[in-house]
Amino acid sequence: MELKTNPKVKEKLEDYPDFVQDKMQFLRELVLETAEETEGIKVIEETLKWNEPSFLTKNGSTLRMDWKAKTPNQY
Repeated sequence: MELKTNPKVKEKLEDYPDFVQDKMQFLRELVLETAEETEGIKVIEETLKWNEPSFLTKNGSTLRMDWKAKTPNQY
């Protein structure tokens, strides 16, 4: 599987508070691992949509993930 990553995603992940960064990185790794194991996904694009880390494939829906200070226990 080919991963195309927009460098701004890394910047966004680094902008989260320390206690959130590990959780977001774990979620990112889970998404990439699942894409690797999913038949038919040859390329996944990691980018920002609405300033949220997002994953796009040729087929399927866009997946976005984020954390917000107003709901600190959710990501």
